[in-house]
Amino acid sequence: MVVSGVLELAATIDPDARRRLLVGHRVPIDVLRLPLTEAGLAYAHAVAAVCETRRAATDQQVARAQRLAQAGPPREAVGLQPFT
Repeated sequence: MVVSGVLELAATIDPDARRRLLVGHRVPIDVLRLPLTEAGLAYAHAVAAVCETRRAATDQQVARAQRLAQAGPPREAVGLQPFT
C-alpha cells in the first residue's frame, strides 16, 4: 500500500522533507481516509491524524480526490504479458 509506505517514510525523515512528502501526497491520503474509517481499520486513526495536521484542501484538491476515487486503483499489468 503506497500511502502506508508514505506515512512510514514520513515518520523517519526530517520535518521539512516530511512536510513536502505529505503535501505532495495529500490527494491520495484524503481519498484513503473515508474507506479506512468506514471499514474500522487500524490505519484509519493514523491517516486521520495526518489529515488533521494539514490545512483544509483546496477546491481543486477536493475535485482531484473525487476523480481519483471514482477512477479506482490503477490496473496491474506487470507479469501479465504472456496472458494478454
